[in-house]
Amino acid sequence: MKIKCGLSAATLCLIAVAICYAQTTKTEAEKGGTVHFDRVLGLTFIHARVNGSKPLSMALDSGASYTILTPAIAAELGLKSQGGLQAGGFGKGADQTLHLVKNVTLSFAGQTLTGQTIATLPLNYIDREAGQPTDGLLGAPIFQHFVVHEDYATKTITLIPPAEFTPPAGFTSVPLLVTATVSLLQLQVQALNGEKTSGAFLLDSGGVGTVIFMKAFLDVHPALKDQKLLQMPGVSAVGGALHISMGRLASLRLGPFAFQKPTAVFLATNSGKANSMLAGIVGNGILRRFDVIFDYPHGKLWLKPNADISKPFPAIPSGIMLGVVPPDFHRINVHAVIAGSPAEKAGVLAGDTILAMSHHLLSTSQGVAEKSTSLSLAEVHNFLNNPGQQVYLRLDRNGKQFVVHFTTKNLL
Repeated sequence: MKIKCGLSAATLCLIAVAICYAQTTKTEAEKGGTVHFDRVLGLTFIHARVNGSKPLSMALDSGASYTILTPAIAAELGLKSQGGLQAGGFGKGADQTLHLVKNVTLSFAGQTLTGQTIATLPLNYIDREAGQPTDGLLGAPIFQHFVVHEDYATKTITLIPPAEFTPPAGFTSVPLLVTATVSLLQLQVQALNGEKTSGAFLLDSGGVGTVIFMKAFLDVHPALKDQKLLQMPGVSAVGGALHISMGRLASLRLGPFAFQKPTAVFLATNSGKANSMLAGIVGNGILRRFDVIFDYPHGKLWLKPNADISKPFPAIPSGIMLGVVPPDFHRINVHAVIAGSPAEKAGVLAGDTILAMSHHLLSTSQGVAEKSTSLSLAEVHNFLNNPGQQVYLRLDRNGKQFVVHFTTKNLL
């Protein structure tokens, strides 16, 4: 089935900006099943086995062209590299090598895939920014072999053999242009000044943001950035650090669904293979507002709105960017503080450690710090992500503890 998306064949090759192509492998499918997933800062983690291994914690990621294991897990399983290639990414420079491993068996969600070619690649940046150990990524080949039903509201994943799939009632389909390992869909966007445009966006279930615009596309459509922009600290990704800013759109439309005043991220630098016809990435900041069926085999994305469909899009209400330093996943560090934000005005600095948090006055006594042993990065992030909240944080700075107070508000 062909889907017209307004892209040339040459443009499809430019998907290598984000990821590189994988080999087609043999599939052996068992009866499908439904499993629960853990949603951590927008990422979907499920358990999978590799060559009959113990259960591994892996993020389901349509934006990864290979299923990927960390080098440590690959070594633990005795997997040997059989060649390599460069892992291209949206980050500028610092490309990394994918070490390929062939003839691997994957088992997850009641399904088995045999004869798979997977890759190994360090995923330390996910550990730091998701706040939990990540053994690997289940990439685009999973979406090609199965219809993937991801229900964000009930936190369940169902893998369905394509021949057994019947679209359920209440879902609306949006066309997908599916290539060897990735898929594109069209979004219509309106800038704050009223100018409208549309473009092809990489569908990235592992992307934790709403929508990201490529610099080359922005150069052709400068009205999208003609507004107040929030300069953001650099973030990590395959390919190196990303230099970005954040703003808002007047609206974004996906098929028949329209979103008002969504946040948007703008890349400040071009990858060497960037092209203005590839607009950017759409992530789970949009997807999580639906019950989603990724139907790559039939070239469709099936959507059914959930209770989050009309929720507003927060714009870093605290101004704090968080991270951890593995293996200490309960030490929640301030990675950066955005200038002019509530946290910056309250005196929070990069390098501070969050020991405790409350919407009510915290005691200055030492005992409150014991609550830090139970904190998780996701818990702190969610606590800070609602505008209009009174926030008290107990911080540690170079061994000295103190309490700060501020009221969260959207920075855009």
